[in-house]
Amino acid sequence: MEKNKIFHHGFSHDNKTFSSLEGAISPVNSKSVLKATVLSDRATFQIRNHCLSRVYMMGNIRSIDRRHVIHELIVEDESGYIFVRFNGSDTKIQNQDLQINAYVKIHGHICEEFESRFVMAENIKIITDHNEITYFGLELILFFLEKGNVKENKSRPLSEADSSRSTKKIKTSVFKVESNASKEIAKRLQYQNENLFKRVFSCIANFGCIIEGVHFSQIHSLVDENCDPSAIKVAIDALMEKGMVYSIYDDFHFRVTSN
Repeated sequence: MEKNKIFHHGFSHDNKTFSSLEGAISPVNSKSVLKATVLSDRATFQIRNHCLSRVYMMGNIRSIDRRHVIHELIVEDESGYIFVRFNGSDTKIQNQDLQINAYVKIHGHICEEFESRFVMAENIKIITDHNEITYFGLELILFFLEKGNVKENKSRPLSEADSSRSTKKIKTSVFKVESNASKEIAKRLQYQNENLFKRVFSCIANFGCIIEGVHFSQIHSLVDENCDPSAIKVAIDALMEKGMVYSIYDDFHFRVTSN
């Protein structure tokens, strides 16, 4: 007789394998990680009485610190920011070539040191497929719907009307996630660009007293040396088109336009 297969988070497992994973991997966002309750052993975290032994999340990389053996990221999602750490010698993660503003999926576990909470990553994968982002959003919604209804489901059996209402809620959530996924990404990109433009303009303005202006390499270093230079150039070009800055000498020195 063929062994039964169960699909869990996009992977198929037989019953034996699934039993070892069930309840072990939970979708989370930054806010839920920070709000999770830590037990007396300082190593176990819970959300609504559900143990978060292993978690996975998605978000944009906003900062990368590679100065130490344990590398550290700041990751932003729709709910806020969270620190993510990983072993700098882990070739599986290093092969991903992580960059600022990359959208990533992170598998790991929650840790806390000196009242500072973070996710210790076991694996990090760059995400380019919008469908995967949408699917994660749906899993997150279903996870919290399920955990939020635990008490109600224990107190009384689920009627046919309740089941119908739950199905409608889930379908509505699916449509909302799918329709908002592209809009959310567009909003994030717009926010990133506007924030970068402000930082670049502020940097150039701070050197307004220098006749020869500030050099591109210095702007890049002061704004964010981990940022792609082409992104800095796009920001400068946009500011020049708006008449806010202008180039001098070899087109690599810039000054703020006088009012």
